Amino acid sequence: MRNNKEKNEYEMEPHVDLQKICSPDILIVPEIGPCLGVAFYHTKKREGYIAHIAGAEDREDTYEIITKALTDLNDASQLEITLCGLSSSCNNQTKEEYQKEKKFIEKFKFKLMEYLTEKGCTKITEKYAKIYDSITELRLDAETGEVTVEETDLLDEFSHYYDDEFNF
Repeated sequence: MRNNKEKNEYEMEPHVDLQKICSPDILIVPEIGPCLGVAFYHTKKREGYIAHIAGAEDREDTYEIITKALTDLNDASQLEITLCGLSSSCNNQTKEEYQKEKKFIEKFKFKLMEYLTEKGCTKITEKYAKIYDSITELRLDAETGEVTVEETDLLDEFSHYYDDEFNF
């Protein structure tokens, strides 16, 4: 039965690690940056969570964040999970800082995949940034379960500013 509620889009609150979304709404994380984004979607309940896991330090609460989403959504066999991120869209981050963060997150994602598999999650998709200077946006549509990961190349996006300023 279709929900007659109007569909709204919400941006994930800044500095929030985990946020829930229910059908028919959409939750958006406009900039994952070098962090790891994890979208959880329960196909029967038509609700989910997005976790925004920041990196350069091995945070002790990361598994608590993931476990909270898994516990609330309950049935791991009904979950579709998407991992994304690893772009460089943080302000004032040097390439060396980005590489350090990316290396940590890449190592962590393998531990996370093992953890999710141990918890019974079998439908896991990975969509990571391919461009260093990019913004990665993550969207979870709780009505359809569609997870969209869009990467915008910052050099292409803002090149017209440089063209105008320097007359290239």
